[in-house]
Amino acid sequence: MPSAMRGARVVVVALGLVQLACAPAAKLDPVGLGERLRELSVPTDGAILDAEAPSSTTGSITMRWTLKAGMSWAQYQSWVTDHLRPEFDEVKRSATKVSFSKLLAGDSVVLELELVSGGDPIGLRATYVMAPD
Repeated sequence: MPSAMRGARVVVVALGLVQLACAPAAKLDPVGLGERLRELSVPTDGAILDAEAPSSTTGSITMRWTLKAGMSWAQYQSWVTDHLRPEFDEVKRSATKVSFSKLLAGDSVVLELELVSGGDPIGLRATYVMAPD
């Protein structure tokens, strides 16, 4: 990928983070936040492989997607943590999962990323949930 395109992707990701950080909590819709997190979870050398339609139950929204990334699991964990901070706190890291959370206008937001294949590229499954706290 030409360096100009990589630079443009970095700017888009940075703008997404600024929007996420600056948007008033009352104006954020759960699906829109999930879509932004889906975009932010994919590095420049990665891609979304599959995305399920959002589902809702008793005030909560759940979104799931699978993605690939052309880096090691350890590199991906560091990369995604850097992209979600300081808006989201890393709350759990293991050999196969990393989870982030945030309280937002009385709701709990959780993003969990799970390693499902360790090849090159690695395969990941993401689950986003926004639920009343």
